[in-house]
Formats: sequence, C-alpha cells, structure tokens
Amino acid sequence: MGAFRCVVCFEDRTERLPLPKFATLNGDVLRQGDCNHPVCQSCMAAFVTARVEEQQVFGIRCPFLSCRNELYEQDVEQLVQNGALAAEIGTRLSDLRKQDYKARISDLMDETQELTIDDYRMMKQLWASTRRCPRCNVLMEKSQGCNSFGCICGHRFTFTKAPRGYGDGDRDFEAVIGLAIEFQMHLPEARRCVEEGRQKGIKKYQQVLSLAKQREIRVDLAELHVLAGLGHESALAQLRQSRAAKKLETKAKALSRQLGTPLHEARQLLEEAYAGDAVAQSLIRAARQGLPSKTSSKEEIVDHSLSDVQNLAPFQSFGNATS
Repeated sequence: MGAFRCVVCFEDRTERLPLPKFATLNGDVLRQGDCNHPVCQSCMAAFVTARVEEQQVFGIRCPFLSCRNELYEQDVEQLVQNGALAAEIGTRLSDLRKQDYKARISDLMDETQELTIDDYRMMKQLWASTRRCPRCNVLMEKSQGCNSFGCICGHRFTFTKAPRGYGDGDRDFEAVIGLAIEFQMHLPEARRCVEEGRQKGIKKYQQVLSLAKQREIRVDLAELHVLAGLGHESALAQLRQSRAAKKLETKAKALSRQLGTPLHEARQLLEEAYAGDAVAQSLIRAARQGLPSKTSSKEEIVDHSLSDVQNLAPFQSFGNATS
C-alpha cells in the first residue's frame, strides 16, 4: 500500500502493519488474509499498548470498524522490530497471555469446587485428547496427523510429550474419573485409591472398576478379587475368611429360625460349637432333628434332648450341612 489516510489519526501515512494470511506451524489457518484497512503503524501500536495496559491481551483485532482480523504475538513483534512499539509492551503482552492461560488451568484444577458429572466428563476428554503448549499453556486438541505441533505463539513441540490439558501426572486418570463418576468419589480420594492399588500391584485399575460394576460389589472388595487373581496370598486369605464368615452367617440365620432365638445368640452358639463346646453341639444337633427348641434356657434344651441325640451322627456332619 502506498500513501493513505489513516482512519484513526486522519493523517497521511505510508507505513502500516501488514496482516497477511496466518496459520499455525501444523497448518491450522487463523487468519485468511490481509484486510488492507488504512491504519498506520503508530495507531496500531497505540491500540495494542492500550489493550496491554488494560490487561485485555486476547482478541486484539484491527481497529477498523467491524474488522475480524486478529493480531497475534508475531504481529506485535513485527511492530517492535519496526520501532513503532516499545519492546517492553511486547514482552508484557506475552507474559500476560501465559499468565492468563495458567490461571484458566488452575481454575479448572481447583478440586475444592463442587463438580458435576459433566465436569468429570470434560476432564476426561481434556486428559485423553488435549495437550498444553509448553511455552504459553494454550490448549490444543489432536484429531489426526503426526505429533509435531506448532502453537500460535510460535513454539513447536511434540504433542505426546507436552503436558495434558488436565490430569497431567496421573498415570491412570481414566480410572480416577471412573471412580468419581461411577462410585461418587471425590477426585483426591479416587486418586489415592488408584495409586494405592498400583502400589499393591494392580497396574490397570480399570479391571477393578469393571469387576465392581459387573458383580455390583464394593470397590474394595473388587480390588481384593483382582489381587487374589494376581496370586497375592493375603488377598486369597481374606477372601477365604470372607467366604467362611458368609457361610457362618447363613447357617446362623437358619439356626436362629430353628431355635427361635435372636441371630446374635445363634451366631454365638455356632462359634461355640466350632470351638468344641459339647453343649452347643448337642443343641445344634437337636435343632437339625427338629427337637423342641423354644425353652427358657440352653440347659433345658440339653436335658430334653440328650436321650434323643445319643445315637445321632457325630457333630462333624454339621460342619458339612447346608442351610
């Protein structure tokens, strides 16, 4: 462009800031082409300075009315190189942009806020498909193509090595989010659960979540089953104890109905029988044979039933009986 009259200062000028087509290093077009609006470099620099002083460093556009062409850091740097803009203004703009992006990420990572299912799903998507520019922290999403990325700030980086949009540092954030969504855990608790599982030897905690949902059991019990499947002796022992306790409870309920006694008394009677108490064993044999059970005391039941149970099978048969 030759001589022109600036639409801002209304002076005849010969120098303006070109705003040519602009794209990221990996080909995303951010500006289609120069708008060619008659704004001199001095007025463009003054406009940029005003925006920086107001700390409004995003969406700086050509000051011509309704123009959509945006200025990027490279354009501001060109103004500095041309002597139209003070170097400290360009530096301040760059710093403010970095600071603002970091603030946005920090707000997102504030886990003290009340989070919704949609928040968790967004976090999962950010973790899975986005990365942050290592220089300015702007979020970028990869849909296809190679891992060589270029940011609008001019920085080139490898997508897979850049910090994630959310949950950077979490080795199994998918499982963390699964616990938060499916089992209503807060994120710190879910992270601790996954990390403790990893320390125990569960490399893919998703196995625990799948088992918990499939069998409709608690997460800690599903974790115990997964550890048992991995051959952990302590987990196997706990499962055996759990199964034994469950069988004991089933037998106690049946015995409670047969004797007409409270469940806790039936449970205690079984424990005494297993410990070798002959009286408790006699009571249980009597109950199995349908002898009178509703009496005022254990001694009365024993007195009533001793003559009838002398020829019954040994107590070992109770241990194999089913309720």
